[in-house]
Amino acid sequence: MIRALAENPKYVFALDGKGTALVKSGRYTEAIIVLDKALTMNPKNVLGLYGKGTALVKSGRYNEAILVLDRALTIIQRRPG
Repeated sequence: MIRALAENPKYVFALDGKGTALVKSGRYTEAIIVLDKALTMNPKNVLGLYGKGTALVKSGRYNEAILVLDRALTIIQRRPG
């Protein structure tokens, strides 16, 4: 993941992974920053939205988390199949 980001800082999948790792290590503010960067590149990135929503919940920012997670659900519901 570090190598992927070093080679291409706009690699959304690697940013998602980094954000997830930051959430798991309790570094929620950093996770939100990284995931926001990924979401800037792909606003319909459900994994990034979920990670950001989780970081917001863990930070006690529940109203923001609801908005982000609702956005993820809307995207999922619009997908066929």
